[in-house]
Amino acid sequence: MLFELFKAFFSIFVVMDPFGSVPLFISVVKKNPAKAALYATGIAALVLFIFLFFGNYIFTIFGVEFYSFKIAGGVLLFILSTELVLGMETVRSGRSPALLLIGTPMLTGPGVMATTVVLVRETGYLVTAIASALALLASFLVLLSSRLLARLLGGNGVEILSRTVGILLGAIAVEFVTTGVREAWLSLSGA
Repeated sequence: MLFELFKAFFSIFVVMDPFGSVPLFISVVKKNPAKAALYATGIAALVLFIFLFFGNYIFTIFGVEFYSFKIAGGVLLFILSTELVLGMETVRSGRSPALLLIGTPMLTGPGVMATTVVLVRETGYLVTAIASALALLASFLVLLSSRLLARLLGGNGVEILSRTVGILLGAIAVEFVTTGVREAWLSLSGA
């Protein structure tokens, strides 16, 4: 069971890729990084555990395919990337939408959702739930330590990093959309 747990944790953590969220986190979080990291990983945890326990049922009930989820996530990420590149801020109700997007689809995106659904089938709910909780804890610690990087880079460095991340995030968004469209095409054409 310990080997299965390690394997499941490693699979989820790699797909989650919290290091990829660090530049975005630095660029949108100006104060109280612990609270922001907790908020982002809390959103990720909520979505992850909903899909861990109910993912198959949710997609079946609503008739939604994974490729549709990828396309929707890609559109949201592209909007965020445009805001980062142009230096716009969209803060509503005291919370940056970017923190929501770090939570999902960046930390808990289609890849993590698919991985947890597969792991539940292979190792069961208990191992997958423990591995998911450990991956979320590790992701929280990665985001929490991102302020150290911000101090090392300075204000201009974070600004440059933010614009660069915006472009990279746009590319990731396009990749989400194109793979979603490709999967939709293959599914609908019967190939």
